Amino acid sequence: RRAAATPTPVPAPDPNSAFFHANGLWRHAIGRGPSRSLEDRELWTILDHCLERLPRAFAEPFILRELEQSPPEEIQRILNLTAGNVRVRLHRARLLLRACLERHGYDGQTTS
Repeated sequence: RRAAATPTPVPAPDPNSAFFHANGLWRHAIGRGPSRSLEDRELWTILDHCLERLPRAFAEPFILRELEQSPPEEIQRILNLTAGNVRVRLHRARLLLRACLERHGYDGQTTS
């Protein structure tokens, strides 16, 4: 019971990883426009798979912010988090999701 109650620490992604340039910008931009990505069933299948594997502490703020379009203040209230903590969790969720999407063959580049 104690092991189940103790959260498993998730290592923070290295901000100097292969995802970022030295100036902090993404190395590889997503090549699809937002409207095309929303229609892409393959992307949603992979995203669902990756969201299921995301730690709950990162998945909840991500879903509230990106999928339900909740303002940050509402996320803070719902999850009882500080503004800084919401930002950190969203950042880590995005990094983990991007890595997962890439592992599953979705690189965001158009093939046409």
